[in-house]
Amino acid sequence: DTKEYLATMGMAFPVYYTEDLTSVDFNSYLSSQGVDPADVESGRRLLRAKPMKGTYGGYGHFRGTLGDSRFRRDLRDALLKRGSYVVQPELQNPTITNQDDGQSYMYIDRVFLSTDGQNYQFMGGERTLMPIGSNEAENNRVHGNKSSVYAEII
Repeated sequence: DTKEYLATMGMAFPVYYTEDLTSVDFNSYLSSQGVDPADVESGRRLLRAKPMKGTYGGYGHFRGTLGDSRFRRDLRDALLKRGSYVVQPELQNPTITNQDDGQSYMYIDRVFLSTDGQNYQFMGGERTLMPIGSNEAENNRVHGNKSSVYAEII
């Protein structure tokens, strides 16, 4: 479950050293995402860091602000422990409420495609729903665990 593709697709910024987050290239990446670099620098916008390789799901992920010494320390330690990371602006996952029981969920959709290098074919997908109020949802981490609910995307 590599996250390396996120940088290749322009969806995240590759980080090899903590100083990469103060580079002109990082500011250009933020602008390309519609994010004002001043919002990141001031701490008004959260960042999410993910290991580039070698971890599954949300393991090794953390979030924080650029000005937060704990976030910078965690990133420095993670780079030494896990190797390179990708960083992206934190997105808030959408929510939905079950009208039958009133339970609200945070969710993400995962869709799967195959390609022969020129053509793409939809293979299906799944919506993973995490109950609002769960520890994982409060930390904006939506992944499969015993409290998750799943729906097939066809």
